[in-house]
Amino acid sequence: GKSTLVDLIYGFREPSSGTLLFDQSDYRNLKLYDLRGQIALVRGIEIFHGTVEENIRLGITDLDSAELRKILGTVGLLATAESLPEGLQTELTTGGRPLTPGQSYRLMLARALALRPRVLILDEILDRMEDGPELDNLLEALIHPDNSWTLVVVSRSQNVLKHCLHTIELGTH
Repeated sequence: GKSTLVDLIYGFREPSSGTLLFDQSDYRNLKLYDLRGQIALVRGIEIFHGTVEENIRLGITDLDSAELRKILGTVGLLATAESLPEGLQTELTTGGRPLTPGQSYRLMLARALALRPRVLILDEILDRMEDGPELDNLLEALIHPDNSWTLVVVSRSQNVLKHCLHTIELGTH
């Protein structure tokens, strides 16, 4: 189902039959490292002990502070990050404290956007955020036509799905 499809797109699995293409090239002919450099997958919270900024950058050196702030604004986390005791230099625990779970998911989104992906996969993380204007604003920002990525959203939430331009329903047999 959905998880298998996401695993195929991200390169965790190879197709058992048929062909999966990326830029007209068979996935099996691509180097996994190159593929992963173009696809960002957000599935859960993976925050390590370090600052907010370190948790977003993950060693990306060509991300300037203006772009970092823009990304935080896009995911709706800029005001929260700035209000922390030491702003972006506030230390987070493994797991994300002092951030709430919803804020931690937004941090994971910021990390994914910092990678400048061509394909952004969100595997049910939007379902774990509270419905309301903040989620609607995030969805509008993620699906904006000027974005440089193709967005793949896995969701069971009708509120999330109503924002998507195309939907594919996967069933079980």
